[in-house]
Amino acid sequence: MALEPGLDLLDWLSPDPEIHATVYTRHHEVVGYTRTHVREPNKPRAFLACDHEAARAIVATMVLGVETAASDVECILPLHPASASASAFGQAICSSWEAAMACSLNQSSLLDEYLALVASGQRVPGRVTWPAAFDLE
Repeated sequence: MALEPGLDLLDWLSPDPEIHATVYTRHHEVVGYTRTHVREPNKPRAFLACDHEAARAIVATMVLGVETAASDVECILPLHPASASASAFGQAICSSWEAAMACSLNQSSLLDEYLALVASGQRVPGRVTWPAAFDLE
């Protein structure tokens, strides 16, 4: 996987000052990116890693920054269960329900085909990756 930034800086930086964008490097090469709210340091809004090693290292770095008395820190990553990054952490669990699914405004669209595959169990539900512009609360 290649990580290539968009043409605009705002593709990667949040307009919310409480959301930090972090780029991770290994040997001067970009290997990952997270966008995380300061109140939820273990639940990034965006998580990209170029390989399993980078994914685990990014999570380890995130956990080091979490201040808690608990011995175990759970991270909730915005990953599709079939993604390479998800497989770095073992079995991914993903579920859907009617309120969480998209609604098609057009008959026989690609969205309708996707929803049918999810409903029949032929495809696992995906996850929306919201662009930085949606970080404003």
